[in-house]
Amino acid sequence: MQPILVVLHTVVKDTVTAMTSSITDKFLKIIGRILMYIGLLLLGVMFITPFVIFRTCLHFTLKIFYGKLYGGLLNGSDLMFAINSDKTVTNILIFYSCSRKRFEREALIKSFIEKVHSSTDKFRCSIKKIFGYLYFIKDQIKSHEVLKMVDYNTAYITKNELHDYIEKNCLTISANQMWKVAAFSQPICNDVTNDSESPQYVIVITVVHCVGDGPAVASVFKKVLEEDLSKSPDLPIRKHIRHSRPSLNLSDAFIYRNPLTSELNNLELKIANNFNWHVVTHIETNPKYISIVREIKRKLGVNFMDVIGAAIYSSINDYIMTASSYYVIRRMGSLTIL
Repeated sequence: MQPILVVLHTVVKDTVTAMTSSITDKFLKIIGRILMYIGLLLLGVMFITPFVIFRTCLHFTLKIFYGKLYGGLLNGSDLMFAINSDKTVTNILIFYSCSRKRFEREALIKSFIEKVHSSTDKFRCSIKKIFGYLYFIKDQIKSHEVLKMVDYNTAYITKNELHDYIEKNCLTISANQMWKVAAFSQPICNDVTNDSESPQYVIVITVVHCVGDGPAVASVFKKVLEEDLSKSPDLPIRKHIRHSRPSLNLSDAFIYRNPLTSELNNLELKIANNFNWHVVTHIETNPKYISIVREIKRKLGVNFMDVIGAAIYSSINDYIMTASSYYVIRRMGSLTIL
């Protein structure tokens, strides 16, 4: 009986020792991970704290130096757009009908731009840099510096001329500008003309993304137009605003202008009738295949599918000519015959 008890005691002792050792090892591993995370956190805080202190001191220094003209440091998506050259500007097109004379129409446009200019601080701001930090300065842009009347000295402008003007003049903007407006003196030539209708004119607004995105800026212009129409119902401007159709992806959409704080910036443009959503739109500066195909179609006088078919045939033919395998040539050759 005694040998059995000795064996049981040994088994129980070894089991308890193994369990205790296992629990101790797990506990030590957990403690080690916690201490490692705390150490990494402290290193991160030690690395970030000087920049936070320097940014805070810079903010108060600029506020004291500029006073009421200081508009704050750029942060959130404003900062991301300011340093990203591919998403610098957005272009908004306003098409309107007007039957008045040219000088009356230009006076209406100037009055309209002045009202937009005075509607919010961001339309009067400029951006400056100090020690690599970007910040807003208020009341630096005058309304007469924004507007440009474009005159082609022709009876009308075509859509291709409008597209070429936007491509050459509206995809970039000078460093000291936040937005600019090009109002065309001649009406735009539509595909279908109707003599009974008033001629349609176009205004192109080029806005830096730091001012606001397409929907936000378009809502400001729409709001000003609606206020003018409510005060003067006979105002001969048809309120039709649209901005370029964007190709949205996750990198282009922001619920808030400042994703770090989940708050709207103090100089934020308010979207008319909707203050909660904010979507970024932009015109890409790089050429796309659709625009290239459209240009080839216009130059050669052929339809869209002719250009696509020729491109596909040329691509397959080039592949066949450079293939080294007879099997590949034979298979691809049968494909080209089909």
